[in-house]
Amino acid sequence: LTHVPHPEGRQAVMAVEGAAVTAADVAAAERVWILFDGRDPMAVDHARGQWRDLTGAGAAAQYWSEEGGRWEKKAER
Repeated sequence: LTHVPHPEGRQAVMAVEGAAVTAADVAAAERVWILFDGRDPMAVDHARGQWRDLTGAGAAAQYWSEEGGRWEKKAER
């Protein structure tokens, strides 16, 4: 889990390789990214669990996927 400083004092969080992200992390940050390998079934399952946990706790979320060299929004809650 990496906290990235924001020039206006806000915080961005980038979670990679299955790092835990809590609803408190999301609430405290301007933006949170959860990056995972979509070709790895275990990583996909873990990311789906994070999506359910965070959206279930009231966090707004968007799911983006790289398709054909472009990013496309696939879901939003």
